[in-house]
Amino acid sequence: MRYFLTSFLIVYTIQLWAQANENLVGLKSWQVLDFAKAAEREGDLYSAIDYYEFHYKIKPEREATVFKLGELYLKTRNYEKAESTLKKMFSFNTDKFPLTFYFLAQSQMQQAKYSDAVKNFELFLKKSKSSDEAKMHKGIAQIQLQACQNAPKLKDSTTNVVLTHLHQSINKAHVESNPIWVDDQTMWYNSLRADEVEYFPVNDSTGLPKRKFYSASKKGQEWQYTDSLPFFNDAKNDVGNGAFSVDKQRFYFTKCALNWKNEMICHIWVSQKKGASWTEPIQLNSNVNVEGYFSTQPTLGTDISTGEEVMYFVSNRPGTKGYSDLWFAVYNSKKKEFKKAKRLNNSINTNGSEYTPYYDNASRNLYFSSDAFFGLGGYDVYKTTGSLNQWLAPVNLGAPINSSTDDIYFVINPNRKEGFFVSNREGGVSLKSKTCCDDIYEYIFSEFIDIQFVGTLIAKKDQSFFRIINEKMGLKIVDQNVDSIYTSLSLFDEKNGQSIEINSNYTDSLGNCHYNLEVNKDYEMKVNNFGYFEKLIKISTQGIKTSTVLRDTIIINTIPQEPIPINIYYEFDQSTLTKPAMATIDSTLLIVLEEIPNVTVEISSHTDSKGIDEYNKELSQKRAESVVKYLVKKGIDKARLVAKGYGEEIPVAANENPDGTDNPEGRDKNRRTEFRFINIKSGAEDSE
Repeated sequence: MRYFLTSFLIVYTIQLWAQANENLVGLKSWQVLDFAKAAEREGDLYSAIDYYEFHYKIKPEREATVFKLGELYLKTRNYEKAESTLKKMFSFNTDKFPLTFYFLAQSQMQQAKYSDAVKNFELFLKKSKSSDEAKMHKGIAQIQLQACQNAPKLKDSTTNVVLTHLHQSINKAHVESNPIWVDDQTMWYNSLRADEVEYFPVNDSTGLPKRKFYSASKKGQEWQYTDSLPFFNDAKNDVGNGAFSVDKQRFYFTKCALNWKNEMICHIWVSQKKGASWTEPIQLNSNVNVEGYFSTQPTLGTDISTGEEVMYFVSNRPGTKGYSDLWFAVYNSKKKEFKKAKRLNNSINTNGSEYTPYYDNASRNLYFSSDAFFGLGGYDVYKTTGSLNQWLAPVNLGAPINSSTDDIYFVINPNRKEGFFVSNREGGVSLKSKTCCDDIYEYIFSEFIDIQFVGTLIAKKDQSFFRIINEKMGLKIVDQNVDSIYTSLSLFDEKNGQSIEINSNYTDSLGNCHYNLEVNKDYEMKVNNFGYFEKLIKISTQGIKTSTVLRDTIIINTIPQEPIPINIYYEFDQSTLTKPAMATIDSTLLIVLEEIPNVTVEISSHTDSKGIDEYNKELSQKRAESVVKYLVKKGIDKARLVAKGYGEEIPVAANENPDGTDNPEGRDKNRRTEFRFINIKSGAEDSE
């Protein structure tokens, strides 16, 4: 449907119904036609309709005027008038106007007249073979033909959602858009607040009203208008399409103005929070805003691997496949700017138009609207999961969120139970037709299913490291919950065999990791399993119909955090290993290294405080190296061994008693050799 989007309200090419007050009576038909064409060039489609309607009364036999009226009714979303007008073309030679059947099918689809739309899409596809103009729309027509055939099933996919048309202090007769959650009691939104059609002098845009940001608050169960937002509103530009950063310390939004070609160009700006106020907005650089093209509708998330901010937005810059595509830019915290934007892949972007993205950072869900997937008509809302350029296949949200009209600006509350979206469906406040104008709707899941997963990680004494150390070295190690272990959660799409990482965290002090899940999904959780392949835990919420907490106990391998002593003794002032020392190494450390082949250890040697510090450190280094040399002779890779002499730096007991006398027992404890694990490489077979 990109043909219509040069004047679509979504990108703020707003229609102000600016109409000349000329008296048309007495003008010749060609003069009226010139007025109509001029108004259309200026983007004033409603005035153009008025002129074409007057011209039609003078020249009802002029088929080009009938076709143009049908096209303009569709552009201004008066679907009934578009259908009835385009049907008049059947009395003319439609071969001269090959898009007649395409526009007619569009107008019928957006009224949910799917069987009629199917017939006219099929007629259009037959005629498109002989028309270059029609061939441009062939791909979209084929998709929408299939969408009409599938729409009855999708229309019956009604979920447990309650919709509320927001209070008329918010939804005025013009277009409302861009609802933004501030908190549970506060919403910001965008509007050109008007209750009636207003007319302004042609070619005088200086006095035209501008789109602005406003706030609304929840009073009881109802949202009501409160005030405008002076921080961001601009007397010279239309502003809109705002979004907070994840930490809510920055607010990104667009400023839009007509260029010399009479095209609405929008660029993205940012303001920093400063106390209770906001700083003067700054326009983002050319990595995001490209001169001569629009960049709009930002939404913010983070890169799951780096934590850097990621902005997803809409643009028609070079490289765009349809009329508009979704793009993303990653923030470079060192340079304090966004990197050069990249286009999202073709699983998201189509030959049509993608708009109004909203990224829920907690779930890694991206919601957006498109007119070129299989939907109910116009723009439908879709959901995909992922980040940057890795995404699962988009899924249509179905009715009642989606309708046969345009459904856009879907956002979700952090509590996941409610949210807002924008639609021009029947029942809203309107000026020129019952589907002309967008209003904000609230949705609430009447039977919200809250599913949580709690995994408890436990390291048992009979597992890998603990078992080996227990058995071979006689240390007493008990079962324990493991904290600060990294876990990651991925959403698995069995149909396409895709797995997308969506979240990660570390276990708490009790060894627990916690994740929020969605219903009817399959997940995979990866857990570090030290020295072995990662643990992969499958979690399914398929068929769960009530809120629940899923729990699982996960046994993993772990390693002692403290150094492990080896009972190695040396001759006085010597670093050479004795035969008893070799026997001790053979029965302890050597076995550990052989049974756990992917671990690197530090072998450290320590002395008491007798002697000079430098000498003690040198002696301890030689003693540690003697252990390494012995292990290498036994076949252990030298790269897995690190010798470190600490001398008297790290005592574990007092070398002297409080009264200053010698403490032989303490000195004996300090003259020791230890090892500790310093690096683990995954890859060995799990011992379980």
